[in-house]
Amino acid sequence: YAAKAESMFSSQLAWRCYAQSALDATLSKYVSSQTYCTRDFALRSLISLHCQSEGMLAARIGVDGSIVGASSPPAAIGSTPVEELTIDVVVAHCHEPMNWLPDVKAGLQAAVPQVKLSLLVYEKCGNHSATAIAAADGGWSLRQNAALPNKGEECTAYLHYLRDYYAKLPHFTIFLQGDGVMGGKGFKQKFSAFGHTITTNPHSIWRSVNDHQYISISSSFQCSQLGLVNCEANEQQVKCLRALHEAHLGPAPVAFSVFANAQFGVSRDRMRARSRSWYARLLSTFDGPPEQECFQVTWGKKARPFRGTCSLLEFLWPVIMGEGNILDPSRTMRNADLGIGLFAGSIA
Repeated sequence: YAAKAESMFSSQLAWRCYAQSALDATLSKYVSSQTYCTRDFALRSLISLHCQSEGMLAARIGVDGSIVGASSPPAAIGSTPVEELTIDVVVAHCHEPMNWLPDVKAGLQAAVPQVKLSLLVYEKCGNHSATAIAAADGGWSLRQNAALPNKGEECTAYLHYLRDYYAKLPHFTIFLQGDGVMGGKGFKQKFSAFGHTITTNPHSIWRSVNDHQYISISSSFQCSQLGLVNCEANEQQVKCLRALHEAHLGPAPVAFSVFANAQFGVSRDRMRARSRSWYARLLSTFDGPPEQECFQVTWGKKARPFRGTCSLLEFLWPVIMGEGNILDPSRTMRNADLGIGLFAGSIA
């Protein structure tokens, strides 16, 4: 593979990894290819395992691919003793029953007995039953619940957490919806597998909690042309998704594939590969008048301001955290032991 430095969105160098067959004879210019490329974010996540400390680059990447000004490599995530490992469980809650919470804790503690677990519940409907259940069950390092306006869905809670806890992120964070989706079915087994992975084979990681309902979104033509699974083709939704991507992530690909419902676990290096101010800017998307929302959901019992924007972010969370826009279907907690291997999952 050949690495290429280019200017994207600013004067900061960005990286892509191309197959040699995609480049010209001098290996310095992209020509054309059907081979997928790996983009800047995924490459930097991988490099950060050796050259990054607490989210701040310890070395500069030279144009020729060399590491300039590197000090001795900092300790990787896995060098932290098991008894010091920290995990935050972040829940966006609105009246839903929380009887699945003990399974999350039990699964993680079965794999990591000395783990320090913190539960952060973002209450969006003024109901504090989640705290009562968690306290009764015990075993959590509880923090103060935060009350948020009932707009959007889980995404505003996730973004508030990423902005407000950025300086003190744990080794791993698990983001969940208030109902656990499907009532937390299989949670004990899933979180035990995830806990086993992060202690026995730790690495930069993103994993979907859900391993059902793998969906795609693109134009009607691309859904057919690319043979995408369960492909939605709401033209307004596609238009707004691409606009949101371009506003915060740069040029948008033609298609996205993810597991539905936006529940996932992610390592600290991936969360910190984007700046606190970046998350704050994305969160500010929800501050404008609801009538100016690009994609609106105004029907059904869950209709509320900015629900449509949250439905767009459902397709972007993997990209935000360093995965390709066509998510590798193996990136689930049940398959967490598969490691960091970079999936050729980007369609430009």
